[in-house]
Amino acid sequence: MGEHSILPPSGADAWARCAMWVMMNAAYPTPDTEETRAGSAAHELGAAKIEARAHGRAPDSGVPAVGAIAGNGEVVTEEMAEAAEIYAADVHATMQRTGSFRPLVEHRIHARRVHDHCWGTMDCALWAPGGRALYLWEFKYGHLPVDVFECLQLVAYFQGLFEEAGLTGLDDQNLTVVFTVVQPRVYSRGGPVQRWRVRASELRPLVNQLANAAGEALGPQPTARPGPHCEFCPGRHACEAHQRAGFRSMAIASQSLPFDMGPEAVGLELRKLREARQLIEGRISGLEEQAAAMIRSGKRVPFNRMEQGYGRERWKAPPEEVFALGDMYGVELRKPREPLTPGQARKAGLPPELVATYAEKPRGALKLVEDAGKKARWIFASKPEDFLL
Repeated sequence: MGEHSILPPSGADAWARCAMWVMMNAAYPTPDTEETRAGSAAHELGAAKIEARAHGRAPDSGVPAVGAIAGNGEVVTEEMAEAAEIYAADVHATMQRTGSFRPLVEHRIHARRVHDHCWGTMDCALWAPGGRALYLWEFKYGHLPVDVFECLQLVAYFQGLFEEAGLTGLDDQNLTVVFTVVQPRVYSRGGPVQRWRVRASELRPLVNQLANAAGEALGPQPTARPGPHCEFCPGRHACEAHQRAGFRSMAIASQSLPFDMGPEAVGLELRKLREARQLIEGRISGLEEQAAAMIRSGKRVPFNRMEQGYGRERWKAPPEEVFALGDMYGVELRKPREPLTPGQARKAGLPPELVATYAEKPRGALKLVEDAGKKARWIFASKPEDFLL
């Protein structure tokens, strides 16, 4: 195996939809960014916290403290530590509930049923005693929402674990899989933790989908299929199919609408325009990156220039020095005291039922959201007995 898989489970939701994704990633490798480095540091904290709990040590034993340097050279921030704690605490709660304290953390997995080149490192997995249930976690430190339901990245990890355990097609009928995505930096009505419980045998169609997609992606004639997954493809600026889809999207957006439309026509038009918006936004971001690279190399790109940006103004001096400066001039620079948020209060140990008495979540305005039928499949796929594990 090399350092990187050409069919990584982490990219499964993209290469399962566009066979050209593999070729584009090989042609235009993506360098590490500030965001990806911060994510790696947060994962290091989360893994260390889980290992500490699994071995009966204090939760922060051996875990880099806030202000320390993580293994990849990033400074550990309070936000990283809080996000890692949410992830580790959820894993620990499952360990306590099941009585299983042997998690597979940052574990290399190989899904050969999908393809021999499909391998990667999953965040965490835990087999329940007796092998009746398998729990898998994916810790996402970024701001992009990831839907746990039918998440192909997790399905690929499941298949690798299934093979690693030497299970067969008969075993999957008696195995319940609990997928969990932890997204502390994504605002969600249901909170930062999403779960999907499913019988392992019901995952066969998704595994077959991945296997077929892998075969096409590494076949002689991979086909580019533009869609929402193009937004983060490093080769979108050089993709002819994506360019044509963008042009079609612009044409759709410029069309006039009939004055009187029925519900079916409204729903279809909204769906097409949302798809068009995603394609256009992906095309714009790809061309912006290409234009910026050209300008930095000394080339002129018409109608564009580079401009120095600035963040929010902040103090350069330590807080104590700033406070002293304010005291010298009779200006109070200390913020007034504020209570912790309800969520922080729960984490600090205040009983949840007491927090619920004194806190509220005000209702916002009703808003229109997209529904492609996935929500209904999720609801009807869940069985009451799956929630008893």
